[in-house]
Amino acid sequence: KGLKTAETGVNNKFTVHTVGAGASSLSVTVDGPSKVKLEAKEVADGYEFSYNPSAPGTYYVTIKYGGNHHIAGSPFKVNCTGSGTPGANQSAHCVVEAEKKTEADLANALPKFNSDGSKCTSKGPGLNKAFVNKKAQFTVDTSHAGQNMLFVGMVGPANAPPVDEIHIKHHDRQKDTYNVSYTVKQKGRYHLLVKWGDDHIPGSPFHIEVV
Repeated sequence: KGLKTAETGVNNKFTVHTVGAGASSLSVTVDGPSKVKLEAKEVADGYEFSYNPSAPGTYYVTIKYGGNHHIAGSPFKVNCTGSGTPGANQSAHCVVEAEKKTEADLANALPKFNSDGSKCTSKGPGLNKAFVNKKAQFTVDTSHAGQNMLFVGMVGPANAPPVDEIHIKHHDRQKDTYNVSYTVKQKGRYHLLVKWGDDHIPGSPFHIEVV
């Protein structure tokens, strides 16, 4: 996905593997009937790119390494489905100065998880409001988001003590849901960050009023 098919309104991802290719410039261009936000981040075996089309249609992803050299398969023809109105052809471009990666680097790296935080869902009163010294709760459903780890953090006003109790419990292994609870000791406006791996889940960071 990302180099063959895509969906509107979500982050479509693909990874360019650069292990053994040496250090050089990595260039990615996405052309199609809507302007996309093209982003890149380094991963263990190369660089992961994501783009979010706003209209369906045919997109072309061009990937070049070491100057003007297409990688195998480039340009890739991508069939994008979903809602939206196609417009004039637009282009998004991103260049990364890729570092040298070796098999030894890959062996020492953390495993790569196939996940998409945008497919997580969450619900519960603890995503909007909490009361001082009372446990606030919410649930996160990751059943359609692939495999990864759930991270939860919270920060409050400058003079507020740290939120020292956040509990995460894997509630249902078949449905991959998590119960999360936290307790806040001081009133104020707090920011609740919920991430599935490196991705924020929809709505994160949440803004919590503690009364």
